Amino acid sequence: MVSIGNSKFNSFTGDGKLESLEEVMNYFTTIPTFLGIKTNEGAIFFLEKEKSTSKKTSNNYEERIFSIDSNLLCIVLGDISDATYLIEKIRAESLEYKKNNQEEIPICLLMETLSRFKQYSTQFNTRFPFFTTLIVTGWDLISGFQMLRIDPSGTFSKWDAIVIGKNSTFNQEILEESYNKEVDNATGISLLFKIFFKKQDPIEFFDKNEILTIKLDDSNSLLLKKFSYQDIVHLIQ
Repeated sequence: MVSIGNSKFNSFTGDGKLESLEEVMNYFTTIPTFLGIKTNEGAIFFLEKEKSTSKKTSNNYEERIFSIDSNLLCIVLGDISDATYLIEKIRAESLEYKKNNQEEIPICLLMETLSRFKQYSTQFNTRFPFFTTLIVTGWDLISGFQMLRIDPSGTFSKWDAIVIGKNSTFNQEILEESYNKEVDNATGISLLFKIFFKKQDPIEFFDKNEILTIKLDDSNSLLLKKFSYQDIVHLIQ
């Protein structure tokens, strides 16, 4: 893990990149696997559990999922305390927009605000880069259901299917080859098992991994489900 007290804070690489940021970005290629798939119902998330019990980088889903509003949530990869600080800022931004406009803030507008803040804090406010990647998922009136990633540099991007962590480049290629935008949650989970987990025992899988799904209810609020052991057994068999 990158040390927050690293002396390379203001150093640059040979091609002009901030060295501390490069180290943080590289760290996210080594973390336990996160996989997200957008479906025609909502989204599916697979989370590989962290071996460490440290709350600083907890892989327990209850400590890594934060509600922004009824239509929007955030999954944290990396440092929980850094993420909590950022989430409080976007919660306040979302609330202020809703108060002034009587509707939910467009998700991309919220991400642009957060992106500017992260970039300014890192480049001009002599702060070590935020040690967190956020997956923001939800629904708005302009673009419907979306899944976005904002990385430690402040760069954000939309995704239909994304893999972060160990072997992410290879797994991303496999996922994109098999992905279909018309899949529902059940079909998407079957695809996930077919590609990545077809040889795993249910008990072994449940001990090491978690699966979550998100759907919209009739009022466009998010419904989150964590899969139980029995759910996993049914999927694998």
